[in-house]
Amino acid sequence: MGKAIITVRAGTEDFVVHETLIRSSSEFFNGALRHEWKEATQRVVDLPGASSSLFEAYSQWLYTGKVFSIQSNPEKEGETEDIKRAAEWFSLLTSYALGERLLDVHYKDAIIDACIEVVVLEESVCWTPSIVCSVYSNTPPQSPLRDLLVDVAIWTASDDEMAQLSNCGYPVEFVVGLMAALSSLRRKGMKGKPPYKRDPCLYHEHKKTGMACHRENS
Repeated sequence: MGKAIITVRAGTEDFVVHETLIRSSSEFFNGALRHEWKEATQRVVDLPGASSSLFEAYSQWLYTGKVFSIQSNPEKEGETEDIKRAAEWFSLLTSYALGERLLDVHYKDAIIDACIEVVVLEESVCWTPSIVCSVYSNTPPQSPLRDLLVDVAIWTASDDEMAQLSNCGYPVEFVVGLMAALSSLRRKGMKGKPPYKRDPCLYHEHKKTGMACHRENS
């Protein structure tokens, strides 16, 4: 792990992280800490717009290999279990966006696995226009998270939820992807388990890079 440390400023907090550890995982930090950049000499990297809680969860994953839930305030009056579950789901999606920003393949894959666990446990998750728009605005066109959202919608949505696709708030790319996937399934027949239950690695990026799955390194 080495002795050299850096400071990461996210939200209102500073985080101290071992340089070798974070550079080996994140291409963003590996680039930012090269000798020609000011961050390399100042030993401080700013992450404007990143929340403290999101980076704290990322830092915990770096050191433990486990995805930590970003809990909402358990004492908040009127907060139901449904609200808490929805907040946890949204925190996972925004954590993936942070992994996208940090160019950390293993973190994104770990978040995908956590998302799948939630989907399997709850059997249905929220994919409102605001949530889908948030995912699509923070991920590239070929993002595995987009594919997962499409598959979750296909395999878990009720008829009423599908009818809501006429809502103009959904990204066009999401609706097009959904229609293409439905057309493919119509030809093949919706048999067996959803793809995210059969093989989570279908939504991992390590295959594209030739890297081993993050679970092999845990």
